[in-house]
Amino acid sequence: MTPSETDVHANMLPRCPQGKVLALWSDVLPELPQHLVWTDHRKTLLRVRWKETAKSRAWKTEEDGLRYFAKLFRHIGQSKFLTGRATTRDGRPPFVAELEWVLKAGNMAKIIEGKYHSD
Repeated sequence: MTPSETDVHANMLPRCPQGKVLALWSDVLPELPQHLVWTDHRKTLLRVRWKETAKSRAWKTEEDGLRYFAKLFRHIGQSKFLTGRATTRDGRPPFVAELEWVLKAGNMAKIIEGKYHSD
């Protein structure tokens, strides 16, 4: 077995590689805020979204999950709203997505559904 498959047996899901997902965020979306402190709360959010998506998409390996998150992050990068490139009203600063915000269940669902890609 490869190292990424060692946790995938007897109906188990691949473990969430927190550091690799953070590195993907940084690589794919360097212009967005980067979390300097990865708190327990943030770790939990990522682990829960990872597990939910791994179950629903039947990931077999860590690489399956990393490919998914890379695609999600590229999708985010295409949104003017999520990347702070949208025109704002009343001179307010534009919204800019942070990874913690993305990982909240409702926000991630809206991103996947394309709610922030109407531009």
